[in-house]
Amino acid sequence: MTDNSEVIAPKAVPLSHATKTPFETGSDAESPYARRLLLGILIVAAVIVLYFVFTFTPERRVETSSQTGATPIPTAPQTGAAPFADDGALPPFQTLMRAQAREKAQAELAGFVELQLQLQQQMRVDTWGQDSYEAAKVAAEQGDTAFMRERYDESIASYVTARELLAELIVVGEQKFEDLLQQTTIAINDQNQASALSLVEQALLIKPDDSTALALKVRAHKIDSVLTLFRQARNHELAEAWADAVSGYQAVLDLDPETRGVSEAITRTRTAETQQILESHISAGFLALENNQFAKATTAFNKALKIQPANPIALGGLQQTESKSLLGQVDRLKVEAQSALDDENWSTALAHYDEILSLDANLKFAKEGKATATEQLRALTILNKIIDSPDNLSSKKLFDEANATLTRARTLKPMGPTLASRIDEVDHLLSVYSQPVAVTLKSDNQTDVILSTVGRLGTFDVKQVSLRPGAYTLIGSRNGCRDVRTQITVRPEMPPVDIRCMEQLPQ
Repeated sequence: MTDNSEVIAPKAVPLSHATKTPFETGSDAESPYARRLLLGILIVAAVIVLYFVFTFTPERRVETSSQTGATPIPTAPQTGAAPFADDGALPPFQTLMRAQAREKAQAELAGFVELQLQLQQQMRVDTWGQDSYEAAKVAAEQGDTAFMRERYDESIASYVTARELLAELIVVGEQKFEDLLQQTTIAINDQNQASALSLVEQALLIKPDDSTALALKVRAHKIDSVLTLFRQARNHELAEAWADAVSGYQAVLDLDPETRGVSEAITRTRTAETQQILESHISAGFLALENNQFAKATTAFNKALKIQPANPIALGGLQQTESKSLLGQVDRLKVEAQSALDDENWSTALAHYDEILSLDANLKFAKEGKATATEQLRALTILNKIIDSPDNLSSKKLFDEANATLTRARTLKPMGPTLASRIDEVDHLLSVYSQPVAVTLKSDNQTDVILSTVGRLGTFDVKQVSLRPGAYTLIGSRNGCRDVRTQITVRPEMPPVDIRCMEQLPQ
């Protein structure tokens, strides 16, 4: 079959025979003579036609070009009725049926030609299916022969057979091609270069321009290079040279992105590298912990947890570090606090115990140490105030408080030299300030005198009172005069004290 067939369009078949013959025009057509003449002519014509029908088998052919091998295309369909030399000699229905059959044959032929073009454009059928292709062409040529003889039913059957043969041939070719591509892919994955190249060349014989087959051919040619790079990368991986291994696998991926196993190898290598880094951080953390390098251990464990936040070993190491660091701080502060206690540096000891309790509020020794330091500091502070201001002991209230403080201080432990010394000093002061002193007061018998901590003394010329040593205040008042205030310190054998109002107020 070729594509140089001469296409002959079907004739337009008149659907009505109402057109008048020349014998039907004019007034003569209505005469009996004319009607008899017309009837005779028709009878003679019918006899002649029947003679030729039963005597000859007409075979009208359309001239074809034998030089080009073009398939002749018939001009009119066949209905199964006896052929006539002229379509106009058939009744309208038969003419219509012949036209439909002819069109159907042409449609089947068009389907065959479409598949033939598809086969010629996409596949080199001569390399793998020439026999089947020739069989399809023979069926098509048989259809042409039947078509030219106006045996349209036979023509349609032949064209259908030819089209189905081509369709089946295309399916077989596609399947064969796909099988070869799959086998090629398997050979490439198995890194069998010779087999891959052989298979892909067979596939290209079927579809020379197929992009998938051409890509597989390129991959097949790269197999040796891929093998070399893969082997080098694997060696780096086994040597735990992770960066070089990843770089090598990446080179394989760049050369052939579809290489089987290379993505998994990259993932595996990076995972192993990450695991090694993780383990190194954990090891460094425990080494630092063993050497009581708590800050360094904490940093190492936190680096491990940054890589794998839920890593139980790193979490455990961090907890151990915090615990041991806390114990270390407590131990250090305990020693410092005890040293402060031994030096009677109560404020420093108290600060250390407070810091220990901020780390762990349940430590008994810290609670007891804080209580001791607090009591020692309180007693020492009050004793120092008594020593620094002994004259305040003139107040009975303050004297009693000092006495109570002294009593409590004597019970404190430890009894360091400083506390003992302060106790002795206060004890002496209390013994001194507990003995009354006779104090002589002089006035003008007109000044009303008040003595602090004692009360109103009234007016007098000379008055003697018994007072404990210490500081007192005398206040004198008189009508018409400005009040006077005198501070006195009572001491044994002190001279008389004069208190009177002398300055007159302005009138």
